[in-house]
Amino acid sequence: MLMNVRVRCVAALCATVFSSTVLGMLSGCNDGSGGSAATSATAAPASISGTPATSALVGSLYTFHPTTIAASGATLSFSVMNQPAWTKFDTATGTLSGTPAATDVGTFANVVISVSEGAASAALAPFSISVESGSSVVATVTWTAPVANAGQSAATAVAGYRVYYGSTVAGMTHVVDVNDPTETSFVIDNLSAGVWYFAMSSYDTARAESALSAPVAVTL
Repeated sequence: MLMNVRVRCVAALCATVFSSTVLGMLSGCNDGSGGSAATSATAAPASISGTPATSALVGSLYTFHPTTIAASGATLSFSVMNQPAWTKFDTATGTLSGTPAATDVGTFANVVISVSEGAASAALAPFSISVESGSSVVATVTWTAPVANAGQSAATAVAGYRVYYGSTVAGMTHVVDVNDPTETSFVIDNLSAGVWYFAMSSYDTARAESALSAPVAVTL
């Protein structure tokens, strides 16, 4: 049984985003002096809004800068909760930025950015940042159907195939069952970079399995 492995890369970029806005409430007071001009209202506390990207790519810059509205002359300070370790945060502008590494792949949840102008504060709704590797490697395994025994067709003699693969010959513990005897290829995705080994076998209707083909090594 002859077997070939072809490799291609597929970009994997997800960009699910959402927008949230939290506005401060206007408050005021009255000294109870009736019709006098003693009624006053404080300026509205600062508001914060924006659309943080909820995905980031390894090796690419991630940045988010919130939009704020505040009274003229107000001094704003920003803070962040559950900040991802691969980011930096500017307390003067509220900017969250950073470039994740391969070791940062995963989801960083419940990130909250807040703004304060003293007594009053406002915050964005919690958001998550999912760090993706940037690409996934796909291997297409192809083979030639085995020659049928005398008096048998290939479709009758062979009931299906099994594709074995792993990072070592001894470690080809991943097994895919291709239960269509007419198939001559199979796509394996979500593989990591590195050397992978592939081999395969065929089986008959009684599930009796042939010996494995010679392993094929591929560097992804």
